[in-house]
Amino acid sequence: MSKEKDLSNAITNALQKNHEIEYCNNWLEVLESPFVIFNTENNQMDWQYFTEEEREHEVQDFHASALIIQNEFQKTIDRLKDLLGQRKETVITELEQMIKPSLDDDNRDNANG
Repeated sequence: MSKEKDLSNAITNALQKNHEIEYCNNWLEVLESPFVIFNTENNQMDWQYFTEEEREHEVQDFHASALIIQNEFQKTIDRLKDLLGQRKETVITELEQMIKPSLDDDNRDNANG
């Protein structure tokens, strides 16, 4: 496989992992919010919250997923660095800064919660 193809695949993988992290973060926000269900007893739409136990279970699952994704993300960044070589370090640093904010947000959320 050519170096350009490797680089293209590595960038695509990094962006995909970033998207997955954002998805996890968004779902964690959803878990804290009420949601609407249809109550068949009175044929009304009711606001519900996840129970504490349900929420805790989902949060643990998503935190575990986010850690796996972050590790894969770091491997992809390392692969990009290898492909581009050290003389192009500034390009990678800029790419990391474009992609990494959602990682930092997730870490900050984990530290606070």
